[in-house]
Amino acid sequence: MGTGARLQHAAFHTTDLDKARDFYGRILGLEEIVRANVMSAGIWYSAGPEHELHITLSDSDGVPQKGRDINPRKRGVEGRHLAFAVDNLEETKRLLDEEGLPYVGSNDDLPQIFVEDFDGNLVELNSGWARQQPAG
Repeated sequence: MGTGARLQHAAFHTTDLDKARDFYGRILGLEEIVRANVMSAGIWYSAGPEHELHITLSDSDGVPQKGRDINPRKRGVEGRHLAFAVDNLEETKRLLDEEGLPYVGSNDDLPQIFVEDFDGNLVELNSGWARQQPAG
């Protein structure tokens, strides 16, 4: 039966709202939306018809260590990431190259790349693939 739970938002911390706005707003093209009246500073984005990304200003204790290996399999617990589907993965790679943002491809032969935002949060960008149902 369950609760009918579904993903509503994901949240990241940042040490620099301007850099976060540049990455998620200008580079990825997410639409900034109005935030609820909460006490901490931050930015909220629409990430699809029913999903949001909440970015909260934090001191350095709340963000990952920048500059680690981008490959999620080499990051241990820090391999946790947020994934966005993009319209054109090759065009996305070109844009990241222009911005000087390093990325790595998938080890699984999937249409995906991984990049860090300016605070070291790991972000997957993919061109999507068909969902498969579990066996059994």
